[in-house]
Amino acid sequence: MNPEETVNIREIGEVRNGPYTVLKVRVGDFHGRPYCYLQTWDKEPKETGSGTSRGVLGLAMRPDTLEALLPLFQEAVKVALRRRQEPGS
Repeated sequence: MNPEETVNIREIGEVRNGPYTVLKVRVGDFHGRPYCYLQTWDKEPKETGSGTSRGVLGLAMRPDTLEALLPLFQEAVKVALRRRQEPGS
């Protein structure tokens, strides 16, 4: 997400992805079109601020693309959870 070209950014939320990183979901307009962004940010475990952007680490996609991917991610979660419960995993 290039700050010079992306405008009207709204942070939706974040999820901790490790002791020192969070994944942030944001929405912004790029060249007049809405995009959904998933980016990795550095953030200390007890830090309450926004953290530090890692820059280009992340995904940017149009809302219709993300909408089409959601059922695939839901299925991936189910498969991964079943694997975690299998003996020997």
